[in-house]
Amino acid sequence: MNSVLQDDATTFAIELLEEVSFYPCLLDFTTKRAMIHAQCDRVRLTQGSGEPIRIVVPRDNVLDGVCSTLNLQDAQARIDVPLEIEFRAGYSDATGNEMVEEGEDQGGPRRQWMDRACRYFIASDLFMSPSEDAAHLEMNFDRSWAEDWTEQFELFGCVIGFAILHKETIPVHFGHNFLRSVFGLKTDTADLLPLLEQVDKTLHTKLTYILSGSYKDLGDTLEDCATPHSFVFNWASRNG
Repeated sequence: MNSVLQDDATTFAIELLEEVSFYPCLLDFTTKRAMIHAQCDRVRLTQGSGEPIRIVVPRDNVLDGVCSTLNLQDAQARIDVPLEIEFRAGYSDATGNEMVEEGEDQGGPRRQWMDRACRYFIASDLFMSPSEDAAHLEMNFDRSWAEDWTEQFELFGCVIGFAILHKETIPVHFGHNFLRSVFGLKTDTADLLPLLEQVDKTLHTKLTYILSGSYKDLGDTLEDCATPHSFVFNWASRNG
């Protein structure tokens, strides 16, 4: 096979470049790095030595292989010429021209990765919104939708811990009641209703109404209920 490829090197090179343009994953990191160096050398020959080399990177591909080791400790792996990297936004304006993100990218791939990871977990079935407005989310303890339910929660916790370690901002925040539970702090009963109001205002209103009067005003007693389910049904039917 090597002899055949060497005899027809020109055709092979053209076909290889076409394949690589569609499937860059076929090349290992060392080969990709060598190709980037060769491309930078060609650009440097056509412009001034002190001018930066500008590279345009599609935004939807910037995270490909972001967790791979970059081997930047290798002196030969470094590019001495300054690089200016421009991210294409991946969408067009009303005239069809592709938008370009301007300004300095402060977060880089790491922040973008954490942002996308958090948004993925939030949009999944790991959480639910009692008020159905997505403003406040609660953990979904129904394990029937996924076998790796606990593993996904653990992975989400690792992402959040990674963000805290590197002091990155992520698009989620936790309420005081959740944080108190995480840190093992007990909450007085008198403080539970205000915390509940932050999570579910409808349930807070109903519980406040019930606690303000006597349970006998509901028209039922605990002795009237054969099972806990019938009590829930009777309570809901009268309030609802």
